Amino acid sequence: MYACPNCGGGLRFDISSQKLKCDYCDSDHDPYDITKEKDAGVETGEYGVTIFTCPQCGGEVMTTDESITGFCTFCGASTVLDARMSKEKRPAKIITFKKTKEDCKNIYKKMAGKALFAPRELKDPEYLEKFRGIYIPYWVYDISYDETVKAAGVTTSTGLNSITTNYYDVYCGVDAEYTGVSYDASASFDDHISETIAPFNTANMQEFTPSFLSGFYADTADVDKNLYRADAVKAAQTDAAARLASFNGLRQYSVSHDAARQALSGKERINREVNEPQLGLFPVWFLSYRTKKDRVAYAVVNAENGEISADLPVSVGKYVLFSLIMAAPIFALLAFLFTLTPGWTLGLTAALAVISLIVYAKEISELKKRHLKYDDKGFYEKYGPKQDKEELKKIAPARGALGSIAAIAIVLIVLRINPVDDFYFYAAAIAAIIGVCLTMSAIIRRYNILMTRPSPKFYERKGGNDSAKDN
Repeated sequence: MYACPNCGGGLRFDISSQKLKCDYCDSDHDPYDITKEKDAGVETGEYGVTIFTCPQCGGEVMTTDESITGFCTFCGASTVLDARMSKEKRPAKIITFKKTKEDCKNIYKKMAGKALFAPRELKDPEYLEKFRGIYIPYWVYDISYDETVKAAGVTTSTGLNSITTNYYDVYCGVDAEYTGVSYDASASFDDHISETIAPFNTANMQEFTPSFLSGFYADTADVDKNLYRADAVKAAQTDAAARLASFNGLRQYSVSHDAARQALSGKERINREVNEPQLGLFPVWFLSYRTKKDRVAYAVVNAENGEISADLPVSVGKYVLFSLIMAAPIFALLAFLFTLTPGWTLGLTAALAVISLIVYAKEISELKKRHLKYDDKGFYEKYGPKQDKEELKKIAPARGALGSIAAIAIVLIVLRINPVDDFYFYAAAIAAIIGVCLTMSAIIRRYNILMTRPSPKFYERKGGNDSAKDN
């Protein structure tokens, strides 16, 4: 906690004024004017913080304050967090909070209000008070090109009885800069969330000073600084190559996009002469919801621009009730508008069964991908693929498709036999619909698993100072 120079009271970063405000005398101060002894680490590249670790999942947050509320941001458990003092890698830059907690709650309410089937607990005002302000570490790449490059060009001319092709080495001076290409540096912060709430406006980055963290928390940086280097270079290279290939002076030589990319390859510089990314802290409002089945759902709001990523599972009770209410008028409307023969009835039932099978298969595929963390590069690099095959069988069982498979089998058997009495057609249709409903129920359950996450386990974490330091 930083002490007020006037009265000794605690200082907190005030979002509206972008200054440190005293809790007691209401004075405000420039963050760059407020320091304390453990901040003295500019030369060493470190600064002192308190790290709080969840004893249940191993998740870590750090703060310049000495106290923390009694619940874990990552797994949502109410618990007493373990605390220790530590020296952490000092970020170079920071984007401060621009959206207040009230702004954040309003953004979330607007999104959750459109989710008709979301559990009511997710809209509880008391639950929304648990939004916590956290700075997420990002590796920030400034990529520049300032060289003469050689690209392969070609021209073709057609004569009366011939085609002439000329090949050229085309030299062109390139002066381009891409600033603030950023990727999250925390293995615990899902890459999908990071992409959903992007972008942060890196033009708003300021020089870091620890007092900016007053009243907020920060996740530890534990992803290697070079993990996203190739991604950042590729993003800059792709755009620069497209601009180079479309440059008027090169069009007559038909320099292709691939040729331009090849010419630029290896010519980039990261942060000019330093050739290293910078570590920055970007602000988010973070909320976790723990389900009865020991899974968690996250809501994350970009505290600069208000972009939101929220896991909103479906309340099965709400969904079933809505379906029953809507089924009667839809059935009556169809009966009034169309005359369905027994054969058409069975055919429509079979079509529903096939559609439900396709949806279920796609959900299972997505569940397996997320379970193995293939789409979360930071987590995958640090911990590798999850190998818990028994858990995978529980969340992605093949038996969920049995209802629709049975429905298709019933339809095919009845159509093959082709009984004279229509009773058998309608009885088969009812049985098939029941099978489809069973698979639809499995789809909803799998959807809720997709909209939540396993309770995280970060026991192997060693902290940002160990894993994000310069190598």
